[in-house]
Amino acid sequence: MDTAFATALTDRELFAQKAYVNGQWVSSSSQAKFEVRDKTTDAVMGTCPDMNTDDLDDAIQAATTALPEWSALGSSSRVRFLQKISLSMLSNRADIGQIVATETGKPVAEAEAEVAFAASFFDSLAEKITREDVIGQSDNLEKAEDTVIVCAVVVPRELSLAIGARKVAIALAAGSTAVVLPDARAPFSSNVVAVLSERAGLPKGVLNVVSTLGNTEQLSLALYGSATLGQILLL
Repeated sequence: MDTAFATALTDRELFAQKAYVNGQWVSSSSQAKFEVRDKTTDAVMGTCPDMNTDDLDDAIQAATTALPEWSALGSSSRVRFLQKISLSMLSNRADIGQIVATETGKPVAEAEAEVAFAASFFDSLAEKITREDVIGQSDNLEKAEDTVIVCAVVVPRELSLAIGARKVAIALAAGSTAVVLPDARAPFSSNVVAVLSERAGLPKGVLNVVSTLGNTEQLSLALYGSATLGQILLL
């Protein structure tokens, strides 16, 4: 359902109020959700699903299933996906900037600058793929092309769009799939990346976004536990 905030956007579909798992926009299996508030006015900006560990398992399974085909995809195809996401982000800078500004409380001009910054990661990684120079973009991905694996992308509140975009771009560029866990205070930035990835035609399961407020500790522990067992790579 559209909120007052959503109706003010030119492209309302950029403001996704669900989680993104296996190429589908879904609610929590428990149907629980939480409110996200405008950091300036304290009005309700929108809601997101309060996902649980079962939902997280579904996302990890989706990313695991998608991994072989995605990792085997030619570098030129991955380049096209990254470039499409970058261009789409830039062409929707005003709306995305408004989303970022509202959920973080930063000035709109600063938020729009962050949109451009976020888009630059997809563009620069696309260029590096072309030069076969992806390895080394992250300490955790020094051997990415030799050990392609599902990546857990934990996104903080500060610079949520830029940091989330950087981590997702690194994972996709290296041929990895990703499960994103955004900060509950700023989840819509991560959903924007999912919307743009979907529009770019990214195969289902390659990128997944799981939001939570009430189960933050449990989901975080589950991700760290999987990383400790070597089942996923934590970014």
